[in-house]
Amino acid sequence: MRTPRSMRSRPSRSSAVALLIGVIAAACDSGQGLTTQPPSSTVADALSPARPGATPAGTNGATGSSNTGTGGTGAPATTNLDSILLRELARIADRQMAERSIYDALKVEWQRVLDDTTGRYRDSLMCDPKQYVATVKIVGPEGAEINFGEHSLRIPSGALTAPAVITAEAPTSLRVTAIFSPHGTQFVASRHPTLELSYKHCKGPLNRPARIAYVSRTTGAILEWPPSQDFPDLGLVRGLIGHFSNYMVAY
Repeated sequence: MRTPRSMRSRPSRSSAVALLIGVIAAACDSGQGLTTQPPSSTVADALSPARPGATPAGTNGATGSSNTGTGGTGAPATTNLDSILLRELARIADRQMAERSIYDALKVEWQRVLDDTTGRYRDSLMCDPKQYVATVKIVGPEGAEINFGEHSLRIPSGALTAPAVITAEAPTSLRVTAIFSPHGTQFVASRHPTLELSYKHCKGPLNRPARIAYVSRTTGAILEWPPSQDFPDLGLVRGLIGHFSNYMVAY
């Protein structure tokens, strides 16, 4: 059984957690966790517009958080994964509530962008803010596709050596930003996940390709440019990421 794709609406924190306990129990009974297995492909296929659903080969491996262990190994028992999943769902519910006021404020700022005639925003990507969305899923060595809002992350088979609780978040922002956890998780060499970020709701510089950037969690500064390709007609950029941290669409 699959977990809900996002936490867009929630009558109450307690009722949501109660519902999700039932989902987790059913998933545990199946013995598989909450995973799917995408097809394997080459790096060129992963970044090709002809195969938007392809999963790439990639690279890398490092220190995971408490739910993965070093290099994606040493995963805890299933019951521990379940408790981690519940804690993540509760954290996301709190975050969703906190970001509602941010959304209202940024909608006002977005209108200023639309009304601007000075060219102040001409050289940067500015976006109509979306409501905060997040997806939490138990992913094992089989791999999985994680959809969060208009974005997706495809983890290929063999990228993880043991099950882990994976969280993908798209915060409310005037940018296109994605946050993945456990922070610091890296993947088996040659098995990098494919990240697709949609920027259909944005205004950006003309005649300049969009790229995926790895950014600092604290300052937002660009630290690295993972290999990526822009598809302006589709309003998305697709790239390969070797570890979990914060990413955004940039120029």
